[in-house]
Amino acid sequence: MKLFLLAFLVIMPSFAMANLDPAVQGKQAENFVRQLGEEAIAILENTKDDPVARRSQFKRILNDSFDMDTIARFSMGRYWAIATDAEKKTYKKLFRTMIIDVYSNRFAEYNNQGFEVVGNKPAGRKDFVVNSLIKGSGQPIKVDWRIRKGKVIDVIVEGVSMSVTQRSEFASVIQRGGGEVASLIDHLQK
Repeated sequence: MKLFLLAFLVIMPSFAMANLDPAVQGKQAENFVRQLGEEAIAILENTKDDPVARRSQFKRILNDSFDMDTIARFSMGRYWAIATDAEKKTYKKLFRTMIIDVYSNRFAEYNNQGFEVVGNKPAGRKDFVVNSLIKGSGQPIKVDWRIRKGKVIDVIVEGVSMSVTQRSEFASVIQRGGGEVASLIDHLQK
């Protein structure tokens, strides 16, 4: 029993250190994105003729694999601080619906391209960016996935961050609406 306890005390810190090792964390992030890509491709192939089923499956993937609250908050930018609790709640619900619609429609354009994870790099203290390529008949499309705590917080296509683009668009809507968060909510309800 003492030998078992001693072995446990010697081995466990090395497991804990492996979890802190950036190389290990980067590989975990790569595996997560690879599995996410394979799941998305399977959904596309299995729901070719059923857009309702495709939307439902993408909703599940987005809710399970994307940190929708972090993305929503980032996308609202500085206006998050002035939004009321009721506005935040309504906005997050509308944001989720919009993201599901956007990604379902974008992925509907997928047509037997290949998906390959090609590397990763640390991004700050908590995040990793996983690099991937979507290969079709033309030039491969570079898609990077920003991962934090096992969830996607941004997708960067050919160097353009979806979250930053969304943030800019939302800020423009709010500014045109006199700086009122309600104007963004109205925009998302259309």
